[in-house]
Amino acid sequence: MKFLKLENNDELQANLFSFAIHLALFLVMIFSVGWQTKTPYYGEVELWDSVPVQKKINKTQATPKKKLNKNKLLRYRNLLKQKQK
Repeated sequence: MKFLKLENNDELQANLFSFAIHLALFLVMIFSVGWQTKTPYYGEVELWDSVPVQKKINKTQATPKKKLNKNKLLRYRNLLKQKQK
């Protein structure tokens, strides 16, 4: 008899279906969230008495390049042109 009331009453069906869906979503949310609290990870730190000092590197002066005179430059250009042909 009660089952017949459920079949004929659309509002009651909609309300029960809505309640069932909301209950299912609530249960999924409860079980999917990780409720465990984890202790945060803290990194380790080394303590020094003083800051390490870097050694200064002496830069050696680069020897200046020899300047090519015009004749050598012209010969070099001519050689390159001949190789390209």
